[in-house]
Amino acid sequence: MESRPTSSPGRDAVAGRRRTLLAGGVPALLVTGASFLQAEVLHGSWDRLNAMLSVWNPARSNVNDALPALDAARTLLETPHGPIYDMSQPDRAAFLYPPIAAAIYAPHAGEGEGALWSLVSFHRLVFLLVALLLAAALVGPRRRWPAWFEGLGVGLAMVLFLPMVRSLELNQASLYVAAFVGAAWVALDREAEVPAGIFLALAAAVKPHLFAVVPLLAFHARRTALAACVAGVALGAASLGYAGLANHVTYVTHVLPEAARGYAFYPNQSFGGMLHRLLSNAPLDAFELMAPDGTVMRATLLLGAALYLATFVVMFRARARKDLRREALAVGWLVTTMIAPIAWGHHYAAALFPLAWLVGQVRDGAERGAARFAAVAVGCALVGSYFVVDALSGAAARMLASYGLFGGLLAAGAFAAPLVREAFATQASVEAAHAMAEETAPERGAAVETFDPREAVPDR
Repeated sequence: MESRPTSSPGRDAVAGRRRTLLAGGVPALLVTGASFLQAEVLHGSWDRLNAMLSVWNPARSNVNDALPALDAARTLLETPHGPIYDMSQPDRAAFLYPPIAAAIYAPHAGEGEGALWSLVSFHRLVFLLVALLLAAALVGPRRRWPAWFEGLGVGLAMVLFLPMVRSLELNQASLYVAAFVGAAWVALDREAEVPAGIFLALAAAVKPHLFAVVPLLAFHARRTALAACVAGVALGAASLGYAGLANHVTYVTHVLPEAARGYAFYPNQSFGGMLHRLLSNAPLDAFELMAPDGTVMRATLLLGAALYLATFVVMFRARARKDLRREALAVGWLVTTMIAPIAWGHHYAAALFPLAWLVGQVRDGAERGAARFAAVAVGCALVGSYFVVDALSGAAARMLASYGLFGGLLAAGAFAAPLVREAFATQASVEAAHAMAEETAPERGAAVETFDPREAVPDR
C-alpha cells in the first residue's frame, strides 16, 4: 500500500509562517501580560482600563486636554487672528499645536454648549476610520476583505494598544495624526506616493517635527517627499490666512522654545524625557514643564542630531533599494518621534501600522526573519503597554520609566536592519540581495497565498 506523504511544500510553508508569527507574537503577548499583571493586578491601577472603557463609554473620556484647543478655535471664530497661545500655567495643558491645528476643533467650538459632546462623538468616528486604515495596512494592496481572524486582530489591537485608546480618551489631536500617518502608510504601500505625501504633510501640520521625515523619504519615495513639500507650503499659507502672522511668530519665538524645555513626567517617552529623569530629581508624576536646563537641552539636541544624521546616511547609502520605502517611512517616523523634546506615549499610536504591515508580510511568506519580526512585535508591545513607574527612584530605576522609548528604539532598529545591510553591503552581496528580492517579491497583480489557520488542520 502506498503511504500518503506526511508533508508538502504548502504545509511546510504554512508551518514556517506560523513559527515566525509565534516567534514574535508570544514574546509580545508576554510583555503585554506582564504589563497588566504589574499595573492592574499588583498596583490596582485603573489608568489603562479607563482608557480602554472609553471606547464604549464616552462618559469616561477626558476632555480637559482638549479644552485649550477648543478655546483657541473659539477665539479665532470670534476674533479673527486673535491671540491663541497662553503658556502662563506650566502645570496645566496648554495649546502647543501650530495655529492651523485649531481649525480641526473649529466645527466643534461653534457648537456652543454642545461643543464637548460634538468633539467626543466625532472622535469615535475618527477612531473607527483608524481601525479601517489599520485593516487596510494588514491586508495589503490586494483589494480583498480581511478574513475574520484579521478583523478580530485589528479590533483587539485598537483596544489593547494604549497609545491608540489614550488618544481617544484624551480627545487630543494625536488621534488625527495617527489617522494621517496611517493613511500615508496605506497609500505608500499601494505605490500612491503623491497622496502619501499629502497625508504626511497633514500629519506634520499638527506635529511639525514630522516634517523631518520628508528628507529621510526622499531617497526611497521621491514623489512622496515632493508632494509633502508642496502640500506643506500650501498648508503654511492656509495657516497664515486662518490665524494671522502674529500667532505664528508667537508659536516660533515663544511656544516652541518653551516646549523644548521638556518634561520629566513619565509619559514623556522621548530622549529628552529620559535625560530629564536621569539628570534631575524631578518627580516622575509631576505634569510640569522643566526649568531651563542647558545640559539636558544640549544633550537632547546632540543625541537627536546624531541619530537623525545616522539615519539620513543609512537612507542615502541604501537608496538603490526602492522596495524598502515602507521600512524608510517606519524608521523615519519613529526616529523623528523619539528625538522630539516631547513624545507622550499616545504620540506613538501610529506604530500599529508598520506592525500590521509586517504581520501581513509574515502571513504572505514575504517576511521570513523571525528575529526581526520578534524585535518589532516586542518593541511595539513595550510602546503600547503601561507600567506603573511614578514611584521609581535612583538613576538605574528611573531609566526603566523610559520603557516606551526603548521599545521604539527596538522597533526602529528592526525596521532599519535591511536598510543598514544595504547601506554597508559589498557589491557582490548587494547583487545577491537584489536577485533574492526579485525572486521573493510577488508579481504585481498576481495572486498571493495567504495564511489561514484552517490550512494548518490536517486532512481527515
